[in-house]
Amino acid sequence: MSDIDWSKAPEGATHYDPSCPCWYQQTDYQGWLYFDRGIWCSTVDKTGSWQNILTPRPVEWRGPQDGLPPVGMEVDCYRSGSDWLRGTVVAYVQGAYGKRAIFQGDIDEWWSGAEGDFRPIETERDKAIAEMAGEITLCLTGSEEIVTYTCAKLYDAGYRKETTPCSMK
Repeated sequence: MSDIDWSKAPEGATHYDPSCPCWYQQTDYQGWLYFDRGIWCSTVDKTGSWQNILTPRPVEWRGPQDGLPPVGMEVDCYRSGSDWLRGTVVAYVQGAYGKRAIFQGDIDEWWSGAEGDFRPIETERDKAIAEMAGEITLCLTGSEEIVTYTCAKLYDAGYRKETTPCSMK
């Protein structure tokens, strides 16, 4: 794992050079920029081998909409005939049906999966929102996306399910 604190990176930073240390940004139209005294500056050498020592910003994988999860990421994987199992993506392979991720489960089983077979590990927030959405969906008609969005806003505002019995009936 990287010891780089990406929370200290300037806005737009895509890479870091630990030997300087210096933040870099790779752009489509300007090539490489480096961050110096609060501004982004153009580099003179746009094709040099120095780029090989840069550490790219880690990619946040949100789910199947982002393709396969990155190698090394711990995720849940669906395996036919069972449920969601936790494990780590260890490699990619190109097969007859496209690119697949090789997954090692926590119980030391190995298998491959396509994009739709993986999901991020659910947080307590995700579980609470899903529970609220289920309860609201029973009461309301409407789009599931609207209900989930509303529940996420309620959760972020601090609303939680009351755990003590209500004295009023």
